Amino acid sequence: MSLLLLLKGMCLRHMGREKQADVAFRKVISSEKELVADHYLVPYASYELAISQWSQNNLDAAFTILENAK
Repeated sequence: MSLLLLLKGMCLRHMGREKQADVAFRKVISSEKELVADHYLVPYASYELAISQWSQNNLDAAFTILENAK
């Protein structure tokens, strides 16, 4: 489900629906403890969320998200 949410968020972001994409990315990030495999999804979702925030001129939020992804 997390992989689908990541892909959905990426599609939404490329369609210009940033707010809906952010929701999908945040759901992936919040499901981190439930992921048994595919641990790469959370850093990818964090990166995509940071890019989305950057495009919305929320630079501080983007930097914070990237720092947390490290």
